[in-house]
Amino acid sequence: MSISSSMVKKFIVKKFYIEDNPDLNDDTALFSSGILDSFHLIDLVGFIETEADIRIGPFDMSLDNLDSIEKIVEFVNRKKHE
Repeated sequence: MSISSSMVKKFIVKKFYIEDNPDLNDDTALFSSGILDSFHLIDLVGFIETEADIRIGPFDMSLDNLDSIEKIVEFVNRKKHE
C-alpha cells in the first residue's frame, strides 16, 4: 500500500493533538522545528510501517527522510521501490 500526504497529516493532527491549521503543510519541518520530538518518532514510524507495509531501519530514521510530510511520502515511495 502507498501512503499519501493527507494520510500522514491526518495521523499527525489526530495522534499528537496538533491543531489542523494552515501552518502545518506538506513542507513544514516537523522535528527540526520542534513540532514533534523523539517520543513522537516511535508512533510515527509505527504508523508509516503499518500503512505503507515497509520496514524502517535505524539508518532510515533521519531528518532527510522524516522531517516533513513531503519527505515522508517521498521516502516511502523510494523504500517501496527498493
